Amino acid sequence: MDTLFGGSCVKAYGKFDTEEILSSTSLDCLDESYSRRRAGFSSLEEYYRWCSCSHYMNRITLPMFFLNTADDPLITTDLHDIPREFVSQRSNSMFVVTKHGGHLGFFEGGPLIPHPVTWLDKIVVQYSSAVIAIVRQQQAGTF
Repeated sequence: MDTLFGGSCVKAYGKFDTEEILSSTSLDCLDESYSRRRAGFSSLEEYYRWCSCSHYMNRITLPMFFLNTADDPLITTDLHDIPREFVSQRSNSMFVVTKHGGHLGFFEGGPLIPHPVTWLDKIVVQYSSAVIAIVRQQQAGTF
């Protein structure tokens, strides 16, 4: 706790309300009471704008596979506009939204003992294999 809220942190950012931080019930609450202040931003909006990947996505030229879920509690559907806009401008990318999966979910098997290989692992391998096959076909002139 001292690393997050102690001496050097207090000197740099002021005193944090640890009770408020530890009782945060959402990522927005946690970011407002700790993250944006620790990063030196005056507002949550300014912090989120700075953190956004949207500033860098125009540099991506590789094929991309974006995967989100409709029930992700952190990456809510209103944030899907960023990847949706990206793929609308590139023929080598796709955006998939599954109905369920949560945040970093996609586990298979039972709730207590999930399979070690997740659905996400499988889809990443399938997508990567497809991209490699297309590149090989293009190099061979058969695509």
